[in-house]
Amino acid sequence: MPSESNDLPDPRGVGQRLLSFGAFWLSAVVLIGGGLAVFYQAEVQGPWEEFGAWAWGKATGDTLGLFFTGVVCFLFVVTFWSFVFRQR
Repeated sequence: MPSESNDLPDPRGVGQRLLSFGAFWLSAVVLIGGGLAVFYQAEVQGPWEEFGAWAWGKATGDTLGLFFTGVVCFLFVVTFWSFVFRQR
C-alpha cells in the first residue's frame, strides 16, 4: 500500500518553522500597522509622535478595537500552532 504524502514527517526543523511563523507575522504587523497609519493620517491628521498612543487606545479602548484585537490574538495562536507544532 503506497504511503500518502501527509503521512511523511515534516522535513523542516523547528527553527525553520519558527522563522516561517515570524516572517508571516512580521508581514501581518506591517500590513496592519500601515493600514492604521494611513487611517491616522487621513482621519486624525495628528503628529506622528502620538500615533503609538492613538493606535493602542484604538486597539484597547472601544468595543470594535477589542474585538479586532481578540481576532488577531486568536489568529496568532492558530497560526503559531499550525506553523510550529502541526505534524504533516
